Amino acid sequence: MMEYRLRRHDGEYRWVLDNAAPLFDPHGSFAGYIGACFDVTEFRRAEAERNVANDRLRLAMESGKSVGWEWDLKTNRDIWFGDLATIFGIPSNIYVGHVEDFRRSVHPEDRGLVWKAVKDAIESHSPYAAEFRVMWSNGTVRWVAAKGQFYYSAGGDAERMLGMAVDITERKDAEESLRRKEMELKEAQRLAGVGSWQWDPDTDTVVWSGELYRIAGRDPSLPAVNYKEHAQLYTLESWDRLQGAVETALLTGAPYELVLEMVRADGRHRWIMARGEAQRDSTGHVAGLRGTVQDITERKAAEEALSSVNGRLIEAQESERARIARDLHDDIGQRLAVLAVTLEHVKGLQPDASGEALSCLDALQEQTAEIITAVQALSHELHPPRLLHLGVLAAMRGFCGELSGQKNVEIDFRCENVPGSVPPDVSLCLFRVLQEALHNAVRHSRVRHFNVHLRGTGDAVHLTIRDEGVGFDVDAASRGLGLGLTSMTERLKLVGGELFVESQSTRGTTVLARAPVRRNEGAATRSRIAPP
Repeated sequence: MMEYRLRRHDGEYRWVLDNAAPLFDPHGSFAGYIGACFDVTEFRRAEAERNVANDRLRLAMESGKSVGWEWDLKTNRDIWFGDLATIFGIPSNIYVGHVEDFRRSVHPEDRGLVWKAVKDAIESHSPYAAEFRVMWSNGTVRWVAAKGQFYYSAGGDAERMLGMAVDITERKDAEESLRRKEMELKEAQRLAGVGSWQWDPDTDTVVWSGELYRIAGRDPSLPAVNYKEHAQLYTLESWDRLQGAVETALLTGAPYELVLEMVRADGRHRWIMARGEAQRDSTGHVAGLRGTVQDITERKAAEEALSSVNGRLIEAQESERARIARDLHDDIGQRLAVLAVTLEHVKGLQPDASGEALSCLDALQEQTAEIITAVQALSHELHPPRLLHLGVLAAMRGFCGELSGQKNVEIDFRCENVPGSVPPDVSLCLFRVLQEALHNAVRHSRVRHFNVHLRGTGDAVHLTIRDEGVGFDVDAASRGLGLGLTSMTERLKLVGGELFVESQSTRGTTVLARAPVRRNEGAATRSRIAPP
């Protein structure tokens, strides 16, 4: 069985499905073939249109609050739709014009960048992506991140482009604000210096620099706080971590670098970066420690502010997912159900119809059922009802089963010691990590078998997704344009969790997410991309 194009006598090409089988005579000798050809041109066209619609839907979902566009490269007609008021300052939800209108709306300093990205995407047949500024007629400037896809003729010429753009002005402003604060902090450190210290453990003599006195809010005329009394300088959690690092440094000579919460003499709390290293005597034994203390309170505030913005963005994304899922289920799903019933009714009204007509109706019914199933699956993936009503364990097991059926892959899901009541925010976080990691693995690993393991360890839940596929460069992926690793990392940071990714070429990939079931509201959170 195979599909190919067949040229008719009038010069038109039609897609046909050719199905044949060999014939043998009574003696078992090959006698020829018997087969049939079916014209599937319209089906192929419908399939192509469906793919375009799916691409448009996918881009819209990835972009969130956004505008979309469709560019006809033959006529240069450009159609914009969506939140045009926010991005372009156009008081309408749709705009039809010329591509030159878009060119004029791009900030003059960014036009070269945008058209170079367009040209590169056309020549390489790769997706288009760019971040640039849009300037309104009144001088207002907005930042947008745009992604698009070109569609080509049989001859390889670009004919049409579909794309979505999302407003990232707030993100750019936050990045610029953070950059300014970092520059100010560096300048302040250069001007004011960084506090330094030395400690002789034999005599418990501690020496501080003047800047360390200032950071700690202590009177420089008084002796430095000795190590035995250092607990008064930190919160209990920070002191426990510092004490452990100091003991290890004395035993092994290993340096340390810790973010600690310091309690100043006036009772105020400051975040510091504490670094220490061993000092050895002539025989190589550790004779003391020395190090620096750097006030990073402003940086921590900026990180928390940025984390707060990321949290609100994720909450908005979940809200939008829920809305789209409701629309799919309550509107489009119901319409499709009515269509299925109508088709069944029409089929009953035509008892004497030809076999071909009934076959067409059967095919339409089958396609309608498949679309209903796909819409239901998409709705559940956007806003999983199992997660809300049955918990994270049932939701993950169900998702693995559904994805296995949809993608024709094998997913081995195992669980052990999972707490009966996982906080809703942790459940949603781990479920989204599972979705992102498994989708990426199915799409890129080039293998058909995957392992998922969910386990509890008393105060935390661990989720592991593993494959033995082609692997990838984790550092390059973290620095790239993709949002998968960033999204998983930010989600876990919001619940006080961590993300670890280990991958090597041809040796597979392991994604490990760890989230606390019980956590202190004031505890610092960490997230990193590294092997556990």
